[in-house]
Amino acid sequence: MVRLPVVGLYPICRILQHASTIFGMGILCIWLVCWYRTTDPSPQALGNAVSTKRKIALWAAFITGAVGGAAIRVVVVSGIPTYYHFAPKRFAGQFVITMIALIWWELVAYGVFSSKAAADGEAKEYAGGKRRDHPPADRN
Repeated sequence: MVRLPVVGLYPICRILQHASTIFGMGILCIWLVCWYRTTDPSPQALGNAVSTKRKIALWAAFITGAVGGAAIRVVVVSGIPTYYHFAPKRFAGQFVITMIALIWWELVAYGVFSSKAAADGEAKEYAGGKRRDHPPADRN
């Protein structure tokens, strides 16, 4: 335990946990800035951008799935909260962490499947000879 001026006694493991989180976020921010500065803009036109209605529908589905999945997981892990046996911090903590993780995995899955579908669509366009402005790259 360490005595901090404003907080009082605080466990060292918590201090180290908060410090490592801040350090990791700093490293990620530095990487993001370096990546942003060195990456060339994409030459691909945004003609096939996702519509606003579809974005809203996707986010609604992601959030609904994450909230439902988090609720199911927390009830399975912690049990159904009752008046006498209810630990709100633990319940809320598990719920929020699970929800964040599920949204993350939903976004990863969406990115993988949407990029695969886009690549398959382009391959079909090239195979059908419909796309004449951008010929396929040589595969030598």
